Amino acid sequence: MRNKISYGFLWLLMGIPFGLGAQVGEKITVGAKHFNEGYLLGEMIALVLEDAGFEVDKRFNLGGTAVIFEGLRNGAIDIYPEYSGTISAEILKMKDTLSLDQQRKWVKVDST
Repeated sequence: MRNKISYGFLWLLMGIPFGLGAQVGEKITVGAKHFNEGYLLGEMIALVLEDAGFEVDKRFNLGGTAVIFEGLRNGAIDIYPEYSGTISAEILKMKDTLSLDQQRKWVKVDST
């Protein structure tokens, strides 16, 4: 089970630049909430992006979910790590935890 989680996480990280719609050499701002796991995951995302040729600006310790998600919405950051349960409960305000496919249907990404 642990290997499946690790490999899934690796594939997620490897797909980050393509999911952002950014071009190599562009600056991507990585955010992180105010807790250790957020810092570690944010740093991992930043390292993967740097290895792929992107310029990375790190903005960590940004506060809780509401603060950092607003930063994502208004363009102050481009990406940050988040738990799927937090996306369901805090961002989408759902009573039940949604699957990843269900979350993708609810969340719209504006790539302009």
